[in-house]
Amino acid sequence: MGIHFQEHRDYASLKRVVELIPIPTDTSTLKKILGNPINMTIDYRYIIDSIGPNGCPVGAVFLVDANGYVTNKWLDEICE
Repeated sequence: MGIHFQEHRDYASLKRVVELIPIPTDTSTLKKILGNPINMTIDYRYIIDSIGPNGCPVGAVFLVDANGYVTNKWLDEICE
């Protein structure tokens, strides 16, 4: 699914990867699966080419702790 997401940047494959990534997972593993993220320091983001009902981009957010491990994850609109 990770390779499919990297090639197509689609919701279905990103959703499946979010479901399958265990917590905790180190960020190097996450990057191997999904590619380079948008690195916001405290989280990694993977955006798809879609806008949600609130007009915000849709994507996955992986919260990252100081040791480089994913501590939480979700897939939804990313409004800030």
